[in-house]
Amino acid sequence: MQTSYLCSLAYYDLILFQISINKCLDLFDQVHKIIVDGQIQHECIAYIRTIWNQQQQHRQNITALKKQKDPELAAPELERQLRESFLVAHLRSVVEHVYRTKDSAVMADLQKKLQEEQARVIKQPVDDSWMEEAAAANKPKLSNKQKQRMEKQKEPKEEEIKPQKVYAKSVEKSEKQRRIEEKKKLKKQIEMENRRKEFMLQRQKELEQEKEQRILEEKQKEIELKKKQEIEENRRRELEEQRRKEEELKRQKEMELQRQREIEERRLKLEEERKRQKELELQRQREMEERKQREIERQKELERQMELQRLEEERQKELKRQIESIGTEKTEVVKEPKKRGIRNLLRNPNRMRQTAPLNIIQPEPQLPDIMEPFDLEKNMLMRRQEQLSEMKSNSFEPFQSENMVNTTGVVEQQSEQNQEWQSTLEQLAAPRRRRGNKRI
Repeated sequence: MQTSYLCSLAYYDLILFQISINKCLDLFDQVHKIIVDGQIQHECIAYIRTIWNQQQQHRQNITALKKQKDPELAAPELERQLRESFLVAHLRSVVEHVYRTKDSAVMADLQKKLQEEQARVIKQPVDDSWMEEAAAANKPKLSNKQKQRMEKQKEPKEEEIKPQKVYAKSVEKSEKQRRIEEKKKLKKQIEMENRRKEFMLQRQKELEQEKEQRILEEKQKEIELKKKQEIEENRRRELEEQRRKEEELKRQKEMELQRQREIEERRLKLEEERKRQKELELQRQREMEERKQREIERQKELERQMELQRLEEERQKELKRQIESIGTEKTEVVKEPKKRGIRNLLRNPNRMRQTAPLNIIQPEPQLPDIMEPFDLEKNMLMRRQEQLSEMKSNSFEPFQSENMVNTTGVVEQQSEQNQEWQSTLEQLAAPRRRRGNKRI
């Protein structure tokens, strides 16, 4: 049965189930040691499988409760405990149920045979052998010696041959004696017939009593079976009610957990929305500040460009005025120097033979890069210095003073060109002196 049970429940882990079966072998040995019939074995297995499948929900509830009590409990260990408890609780009742069913079938077969035997006995003629059997059964038991003596007495003895004696012939019975003997025989027959009728009536009464007793027993069994069914029905109803309550409680708990999760999710969403709004607000503020800063820088750059343009216009006007003033002055004829290089001119500017040209083309000033930071205070200081220098010398001042710091190569090149033009204009504006033969 162990092998067939393992085969029928092959979807379980065989090793773990072997442990459970070994623990339940003692229970198998206690159930009369009579599980040898294949039919009974298969009925037991089928009934156990039916109960196991019916209690699936119950096992799941037990599993959930045990996991709540011991979360670290492994699934194979929990399944093994459930199988052991199931076998111990139900195996005995299963075997008793199967054998009770088989016993009821056997009893029904015996009752059928008994009824057939009773019908056959009633149909048979009267047999008084039961009286002899009853008398023989009521006789006292003899010892072995007494039995041997009785056997010896029953053995036939050899009779001795004796001389025959002559007897007188019997007289024929009278009519009266013959009638008396017949009457006695008839009386004896009537008594025997009455006794047989009494026995048959008694036997009939006994059969009726047995039948009534059997009917009462069947009714009693039916009543007991109904009571058991009612008890089982009540128990099943209680289990169903308990299971329904557990399911309702579980459903309520799940709904509560779901509601809590929804509340938590809603709270998290609100927090995320607030954070996002704050981030958007901060980003908007930063963008506003950056926009304001860019606007301020753009305004400063525009002011710087306008200031540079104004200064350039003033410088052009001043340069034109200086050139016009130089052109109107009287020039002196000077002897042309031998070397007209720029170096001799720079060394002795009085050697210039001709006047300063009126069509001096000033190169266009190269403005600094727009991305160069504009220093308004430095520009105002430069303008103030230029005004002071104009008031003191009343002469041409360069566009860019020496105190101004240039940061780019373009501005440095412009400053060098301005210095060169300044030196050239100073040489041209200086008074001419004659050397050697002077001519007016």
